[in-house]
Amino acid sequence: MVIGFFLMPYILRTIGDQSYGTWIFLNAIAGYSGLLYLGFGETIARYVSKHHAKQEWDKLNEVVSGICAAYCVSGLVAILAAVAVALLVPWIGNWEGETLREVQGVMLILGTNAAISIIGSTNGGVLYGIQRFDVEKGILIVGLFFKLALTLLFLSREWSLITLALIFAAHTALEQLLYYVAARWLVPTLRVQWRLVTWAAIKDSYGFAMFSSMGLVASKLIYDTDYIVIGLALGQVAIVPYAIGSRLSEMIRRPILQIGEVFLPRASELHTQSSHDILRSLSARGMGVAFLLSAGLFIGGGYFGQMLINLWMGPEYPESHLIFLMLIGSQIVAAPIGIMHMVLVGTGDVRVPSMIRLGQAVLNFAISLVLVQWYGIFGVAVGTLIPILLMDLGVLLPYGLRRLEMPLAWLIRTGIAPNLLPLGALWVYSHSISMLQLPETWPVFLGVTTGGGAVLVLTAGAVWYFTQRLVVTSVAAD
Repeated sequence: MVIGFFLMPYILRTIGDQSYGTWIFLNAIAGYSGLLYLGFGETIARYVSKHHAKQEWDKLNEVVSGICAAYCVSGLVAILAAVAVALLVPWIGNWEGETLREVQGVMLILGTNAAISIIGSTNGGVLYGIQRFDVEKGILIVGLFFKLALTLLFLSREWSLITLALIFAAHTALEQLLYYVAARWLVPTLRVQWRLVTWAAIKDSYGFAMFSSMGLVASKLIYDTDYIVIGLALGQVAIVPYAIGSRLSEMIRRPILQIGEVFLPRASELHTQSSHDILRSLSARGMGVAFLLSAGLFIGGGYFGQMLINLWMGPEYPESHLIFLMLIGSQIVAAPIGIMHMVLVGTGDVRVPSMIRLGQAVLNFAISLVLVQWYGIFGVAVGTLIPILLMDLGVLLPYGLRRLEMPLAWLIRTGIAPNLLPLGALWVYSHSISMLQLPETWPVFLGVTTGGGAVLVLTAGAVWYFTQRLVVTSVAAD
């Protein structure tokens, strides 16, 4: 997150608004190659977790080999799709300031990059499935430092898009190599061989993967299509202020999503062991943490987000603050229910949640497409906010509560209510500090942020401590 925070303004200032907007637009198009994962990302995590827990090594190898074979086909499709898009480039954008040949070259490199990532991702899925998040995240950090070094060494305004694409490809190749080594080190019995590719193993996981892929389609429509809609309707330069608010929201949303990703294999393990009470309790606590973090960041962003944007990117993008607040505000709902979604997927319930997500994504795309004509980039942000409120609160939450046999009142009492006091304390702190007319400097911002974090954590810790004391006292009295 810190590396991405540093890289974004550096890249923008090095290559300019037009080139940066074009880069984001091309990446949004290339991002649809993620659909070629076909839902097998969550599938491999679930089945590896299941077979690893039971030490069913032959079945584990069959699942991994079958999915790897499917990914080889997907990788070839990604390259062919990149060639097709490169040929269509003259008809899908206005490339002012960029040569047509450079843009076409970028698409070909990004397609190859996608193929490498797809084929190699089975190894990352194995690490995810055996719950070695420390190794997985360690490799991720090494890769990000590698990308940072390459960017600082080689990026310049001349042929900037080609350079960026090559840096991304080198980063992906290193990352996948490290995942390969780590997976075989941690699972010595792991074998990926063509003779282990069986129709039975693929068929066993295909139904799960098919509906999981709906969730993948939904995620792409919700978070990647915005840039394409803006680029086609308003031009590539208009993407930049939206991207600033969106990227800031993403940097905050990503750590919360990591919580949900941890829940999938854990939920699969608990479901396999029929530990339903523990699973419900874990889900409620996870949703509560996601609510606390997202709401706390919304409060802090409301008061000090503009200061952060001014320090980070400069004062030229005042509209980015409102975009950020709309997108991070939606996460107050989306983040906790996203935890519930991952728990449902971990228990094998993927069909209905994925269909709900897909309906949300279609609604998002339709609203954004209409509102961008009237309200510009703000209309696109509204197109993201409204479907989350309607579908997550109105459809997915009731469904998840019913499937997990979790009463809404119990969820509010256990997961949500204990976090209201810490959030209230943070609001009082933020409002009081905002009245001081502080100068906009990095030391001031970091000091204010550290203070807010301390208020939130200490108050939440105090609430947890006294809650536990009440529980202990109640048990002792009985």
